[in-house]
Amino acid sequence: MPNFEVQHYRKIKTAVGLRNVAAHNMRHAIYGEDGKELQNEQLRGEWYRPENAIWNDYDELESPEPILKRRNDRIKEAKLPRKPQKNAAFAIEGVFSASHEWGADWEKARKSRKEWEKYLAEARKWAEKRFGKENILHCAVHFDEFTPHLHVLMVPIYKKDKENRYSSSEFLGGRAGMRSHHNHFHTEVGAKYGLERGREESRASHTTIKQVHQDKLNLAKRQYLLDVEETKEFAPKLPKRPLVPFFWSFQPSDPNYTGKPIHYDKFAKLETEYQANTWAFQKRLKRAEELKWVKGEHARLNQFVDEVNKYRMASPDELRKMADDRERAYKEELQRRREEQLKQERERQDAIERNKGRDNGGRGR
Repeated sequence: MPNFEVQHYRKIKTAVGLRNVAAHNMRHAIYGEDGKELQNEQLRGEWYRPENAIWNDYDELESPEPILKRRNDRIKEAKLPRKPQKNAAFAIEGVFSASHEWGADWEKARKSRKEWEKYLAEARKWAEKRFGKENILHCAVHFDEFTPHLHVLMVPIYKKDKENRYSSSEFLGGRAGMRSHHNHFHTEVGAKYGLERGREESRASHTTIKQVHQDKLNLAKRQYLLDVEETKEFAPKLPKRPLVPFFWSFQPSDPNYTGKPIHYDKFAKLETEYQANTWAFQKRLKRAEELKWVKGEHARLNQFVDEVNKYRMASPDELRKMADDRERAYKEELQRRREEQLKQERERQDAIERNKGRDNGGRGR
């Protein structure tokens, strides 16, 4: 399966929005996709992994406020012919990443993590060159979410006719500009790492992390309940009523019925009762399976919350020790598997040596 480079942009409309995005990127707060700040008890789910925060990398700033000041200073420095319109985007955020499957073992394998770090560092250099280093407000690399990625906050100032202008649409260049950005990024960065560019003119849209995990949840639930009949309304399936209903030739489906064939009216009554009981049983079974599945999900969720709280309360030194312990355990597991494979290979060779000189019947010479 091919691995793709990821590059998408969004407009930040207000100063409050820019401050919240900057606070999120700097990990002063965590905001959900609806823009609301999440509290400690809400920091759960596969998308957020605080134990990996030791590998995050941000521009050194004490708070989001200097980013707002940088924007204002850049606008003054640009000497725009007119002030930005009130309905203009306040800033632009670019996010750079790759398919999750590319280097998916980065949490345990240092080599894969270094490859991610190198790739995201080159993505930052590309953005500075492409959009102007003077327009970059802040950069942040996150390893504590589902897939490593780079956030780049920019002020949309571009040059036209030897004069600086302010426009988010012209800054990104519309559809043609986005196509150019993707092509140039693929040539300069993505291709070096064996990543593929997405198909041009594709109507595919960016899927939120929340939707990704909801789809996974629905898929897991469908697979778990695959053998449970999905019936909204009971309706017995009976053969067509014959012209002579007292013709003794109908055998009920109930395996407990051991009598002789019966006429249609009696058959219809017994068969309807049997099918109704079977349908009700399937509904109860489905409900029981759903409750069992939900109970298991709650247990796993509580375990994950405990892990999150443990990591959030740990000091940086403790987090580094945990990361080293995970990496050491991973290496020990690899070594154990290698030794097991060597042992099996030695046993296979010994068996071949022992069987030399034997005929097809298994007897010796």
